[in-house]
Amino acid sequence: MAFSIDEALLADHGVAAVRLEYLNLDGTHCGKVVSRAKFLAGIERGWAWPDLAFGLCLGNTVQFGFDWGAWRGELPDVVLVADLDTMVWPPVGSSVARVLASFRENSGRPLAVCPRTLLRSVDGRLRERGLHAFAAVEIEATVFEESYAEAAAQHYRDLTPLGGRSGAMLVMTKSPAYQRFMSELLDRFDQQGIGWEAWSDEAAIGQVEINLPPAPAPEAADQAARVKQCLREVAHDLGHSVTFMAKWHDQEYGQGAHVNVSLRDPHGVNLLTGTGDEPVPDLMRHAAGGLLATLPGFASLAMPFPSSYRRLAELEGPPTTVTWGLNNKSCAVRAVPSLGPAARLEHRLPGADAHPHLVMAGILAGIEAGIENRLEPQQPIEGLAWMRPDGALPMIPSSINRSANALTNDPLLATALGREFIDYWVGTRRWEWRAFHAAGAGGSPVVSEWEMSRYFELV
Repeated sequence: MAFSIDEALLADHGVAAVRLEYLNLDGTHCGKVVSRAKFLAGIERGWAWPDLAFGLCLGNTVQFGFDWGAWRGELPDVVLVADLDTMVWPPVGSSVARVLASFRENSGRPLAVCPRTLLRSVDGRLRERGLHAFAAVEIEATVFEESYAEAAAQHYRDLTPLGGRSGAMLVMTKSPAYQRFMSELLDRFDQQGIGWEAWSDEAAIGQVEINLPPAPAPEAADQAARVKQCLREVAHDLGHSVTFMAKWHDQEYGQGAHVNVSLRDPHGVNLLTGTGDEPVPDLMRHAAGGLLATLPGFASLAMPFPSSYRRLAELEGPPTTVTWGLNNKSCAVRAVPSLGPAARLEHRLPGADAHPHLVMAGILAGIEAGIENRLEPQQPIEGLAWMRPDGALPMIPSSINRSANALTNDPLLATALGREFIDYWVGTRRWEWRAFHAAGAGGSPVVSEWEMSRYFELV
C-alpha cells in the first residue's frame, strides 16, 4: 500500500461512499457500494462476501458438477480486501470513490480462484528471478446507437453501429454521436487516471480499438478491466450500448484483446532487446517456447465462452494455429525483435470477452515455464499461418470443451497456476458448455439468440 487512508483524507476528497469493485470469473464487473464508515471499518480486516461471487454462472444459476473446494463447503463467506493503491477519488459532482479488490479465505489464505491474486502470484515469482513483466493491452469493442434496453428489446439483432456503416478500417469520418462518445470516454479515463496511447476505428462497423500504454502486468490488467467498465458506463450515460463479445455477428469481424509483453530488469532495461548478431535473444526464444507449449490449455482462459470460438476464422485476423513468427500477425505469438526498447512478444489469441487478469496470469505462466525449463519453440513460421494443408501445423482448440481438456492435461500451467484453480475453472467452463448445448445453441451455425442474451452485456 502506497499510502494510508483515514477519515480526514476521505473527507478532504469529499468521499461519502466507496464502490468496492472486482471481476468475477466470467469477467463481469461486480461490487458493492459501502458507506464511508463501513469502508473505514473494513480497510484492515476486509468485508465478508458471499462465496457465490465465484459460484454463479451468467444465467444466475449455481454451478454444480465439480469440486467446489474446501473454501466453499457449506456456503461460508469469503473475505474481500481492498487494494488501496487502486483508489480513484470521486470526480466533480460525485461523492463516490472506487477501489479494486481481491479475495482471501476466512483463514487468511489467499483465495485460489481469485484472478487478481493469481496474477500477482505469478508476477511475483518472475520478479524473484529479476524479471519485471510489462504489458500493453489492445482492447476492441463495438458500440451501437441503441441503448441496452432497446438492444434487449430487439433481442440484440439488427442493431445500428454508432458512427455509420463505414465498412472500412481507420475511417475518421464519423457521426457527431460517435465523436461525442469518444470524447466522453477519454474524459472518463482522465477522471480515473487511466493512461491511453491511441484509439481508432477498427475493421468491423462500429468497432473501436483502444491501445493502452505499457505498465507492470498486474496494473495493466487492472487498467484493461477499468477501460471496459468505462466503455459500458459511457454507453449507459449516452443512451448507447457496447459489447465485448468475441463474435457478435456472423458477417462481422470478431473482437480481440491482444497483449504485448516485455521483460525488464530492475533498472527498467528491456531484456528482450536483441543485438545485431542475435536479434532474438535466448530469453525471448524460451519465453516464446513456453507460450507455445501452454497455448492449447491457455486457450481456455483466452476464449472462455462457446461464442468465443466463433471468432477463429481463417484470414480474419485471429490466429488458428499454435505458431509463432517474427513480425508475423497470422501467428498466435508474434515476436517483435528490436535493437531498442520496443522488443516484445504479442499474444494474439485472447478475445475481447476474456478476463484480463486470467489472460495476463496465463501469459506470464507460459513465459515462466518457458524460461524455467529452457523450452525451445519450433522454427518461426514464414508466410501466412492460415490456410495451411490439414495436419501441416498444430491447431488451436476449436471449442470450449476441447480447450478445457487441454488445460486439465497441461502440467506446466497446473504447476504455475495451481491445480485448485485449474480444476475449479475447468468445472465452470464445462458448466458453460452444458448450458450452451442444453439451450439448443450448440447446433447453431450462426451466433444464437441464447449467446447474445447471455454475453452481450455482461462479458
